[in-house]
Amino acid sequence: MSNFEEQFRSFAQALLGAAIHVSSNRPTLAALEADHRQLVNELAALDKIQCLGLVAALLTLPQFHANTLRLEILQLLIHKNAVGQNLPSYIGLDRWLNKRLRKGHEKLGSARVLMGD
Repeated sequence: MSNFEEQFRSFAQALLGAAIHVSSNRPTLAALEADHRQLVNELAALDKIQCLGLVAALLTLPQFHANTLRLEILQLLIHKNAVGQNLPSYIGLDRWLNKRLRKGHEKLGSARVLMGD
């Protein structure tokens, strides 16, 4: 086996080990709901399809890619908890991402999601 192959194998094993470690330490959906009870309560009154549309639109914009984890977690919480008929607002979306989801799990990222322009 060449030096390159040995280095590549070592790198691949380290990468796999890191991936397994990260996946075993992720919070469960139940833990996220418990930590973000106020957000879950807000979402309950809202229309699921309208909320998911707002979040999905943000996921398509390159300037929001740094916030993908928070946006995807918000999608999960919306999908499970939004059962009402009220329409979401951009003010609400800003609050969910920049206030509600910034509390609790540091793993969700700390960057502010800028909703202007």
